Amino acid sequence: MISVSQAVETVLSQAEQCMTENLSTKNALGFVLAEDIHAKDPLPPFPASIKDGYAVLAADGAGLRAVMGDSTAGCSPEMKAVTSGVCMRVSTGAPVPPGADAVVQVEDTEVTIEAEDGCTELEIKILKTPHTGQDIRPLGCDIRVGEKILSQGTLLGPSEMGLLATVGVTNVLVVRKPVVAVLSTGIIFCFQFEMLLSHLL
Repeated sequence: MISVSQAVETVLSQAEQCMTENLSTKNALGFVLAEDIHAKDPLPPFPASIKDGYAVLAADGAGLRAVMGDSTAGCSPEMKAVTSGVCMRVSTGAPVPPGADAVVQVEDTEVTIEAEDGCTELEIKILKTPHTGQDIRPLGCDIRVGEKILSQGTLLGPSEMGLLATVGVTNVLVVRKPVVAVLSTGIIFCFQFEMLLSHLL
């Protein structure tokens, strides 16, 4: 009789390494990665606003600003640059426009001039002096380009699948699942419908 560890070692020494296959990420749940995964793009892919508010130049300090438009989550980061004396309305998660280096939350502003529809502000007043970098998530602050996000040998569960989707990975190299068969031997088993004796299973 050999120990369990010896039995496992014997089996593994005779086992061949499973082949790999390339799968669409959406079909890879439950598979094991056959390679490291590195981020191809930074996350966030642009400086992003942490709060609903206005993108401004911090050096302008407090005071009046003309509102030049808005930046919403999901919009293209290509937009007009913010210059001195103007600002842009931004929502949480939206790209911070070029030129702006701070975001002032809505609670620290008041509307001074509105459009005729009463829904669009044309001018606001900044009530508190902002500082550079205020309420902005820098480009790549969560994940840097080239950063390893998952290692070879990782079992792909729901959280790993979410991470792959976040960084835009559409295909992954995984270990092909083995085909397993169980072969029972010996005289301790009986066939179906045979009389079950006390010394049989």
